[in-house]
Amino acid sequence: MFGNWKIAFLLLIGWPERVSIRTLPSEKGGSTLAIYSRSVYGQSDFGTNKSRIGTSLSTLENAF
Repeated sequence: MFGNWKIAFLLLIGWPERVSIRTLPSEKGGSTLAIYSRSVYGQSDFGTNKSRIGTSLSTLENAF
């Protein structure tokens, strides 16, 4: 899997989550992003990982 990752924390409970972001070459040239945000503990993250990825993508889109 990904060798580089960061730890984020679920705000409500404080459980750690792993967040990995990597650029990968695209088949059409250029590059694409692979973003993984996953819980370390528990069965559910209450939508936090999906929200975190959406916020990150929106921030990138607004920057460019």
